[in-house]
Amino acid sequence: MPYRQEVALTSSVHVAPIEQAALGLKLDYTHAEKSVFAYEGKLIGRHENLEGALTYTSKRVAGLHFWHEVNSDFQWAATVAYPLPEKEFTPAANITFAGAYKLDDFTTVKAKVEAQIDRSDLPSHRFRSGVSLQQKLNLNTTLTVGADINLHQARHGVNDVLLHGADSSCGFELAFK
Repeated sequence: MPYRQEVALTSSVHVAPIEQAALGLKLDYTHAEKSVFAYEGKLIGRHENLEGALTYTSKRVAGLHFWHEVNSDFQWAATVAYPLPEKEFTPAANITFAGAYKLDDFTTVKAKVEAQIDRSDLPSHRFRSGVSLQQKLNLNTTLTVGADINLHQARHGVNDVLLHGADSSCGFELAFK
């Protein structure tokens, strides 16, 4: 398996012109064999412990996102993302359900289940699951370790999925404020 070195940089800004609404823009730069710039724009509305957003990305994907804070320890989210067709119409939508549970003031466990509904024969993007552990190291530093598993390929065995890819991944992120 060839070694790939990839560096990704992300920057985002949110502006809240009024208390219940915000506008956001996220820019991503990935340096690899072929460098890629991407963006995502958001219109966010919130009310007490509910939040919703409409998004549009540089890959021509529109999205509807919904978050609900059940209590201070548990939040859940639902997302529907729909690629906008260019020439040929291939219906596809991603539906994601996710949750986050705060174990203590420093530790959060996150999980997700994602399904893609489409008519294509691409087996690598149909049913996924992910889990991560987020640990706050100090007031300004957070470490996240996680895995994203392509469950559609899991029928080949967990070792094949983890060792040979099959569009599954694991990694870590160190974030500084």
